[in-house]
Amino acid sequence: DWSSLVSARTYVDRLIMTELASHPDVLEVSVIARPHPKWGERPMAFVILHPQKATKWKGRHAEFEQDLKKHARGRLPGFACPEWVSVVEELPVSRSLRSKLFTAD
Repeated sequence: DWSSLVSARTYVDRLIMTELASHPDVLEVSVIARPHPKWGERPMAFVILHPQKATKWKGRHAEFEQDLKKHARGRLPGFACPEWVSVVEELPVSRSLRSKLFTAD
C-alpha cells in the first residue's frame, strides 16, 4: 500500500543521509530522488562542507564527489549510493524538508 511505500522511502532517505553525514568533510546533507533514464530514479545528494574543510575542496568539487561516492559505496547498498552530488553553500529548506536535513553532529 501507499503508506508502506512512503515509509520505506523515508527509511532509505534517512539511511543515505546518515551515512553521507558520517563523511568527515560533510557538515549537512539532504537527498532527493532524481529521474534516471535507466533506473527510474536515483539518489542525488546536496552537501554543505564543514567550513574548516571547504578550502581543501575549493575548485575540486568533482574530486569531492568521487570521494563521497567512495565513502558511500563502503557503507550503503549500490541502489542507495548517490548518482549525483552537488556541493552547495546552503540547502534549500521548506517547512516539509526541514525534518529531512541531517548534520554531521
